[in-house]
Amino acid sequence: MISVRAREEDGGRAWFYTSWCRPIAEADQISDAVLALKSLLNGEPGVES
Repeated sequence: MISVRAREEDGGRAWFYTSWCRPIAEADQISDAVLALKSLLNGEPGVES
């Protein structure tokens, strides 16, 4: 599951988060979020922000 919520470390800007509460991309960076999700689904390590 992916959610959007404020990221305090980034001044409260909206970010996409995984169900493990890991930020993956800013909410206005759709293509970055898609690439990060594809990497997660492929089991590629190191997807962090």
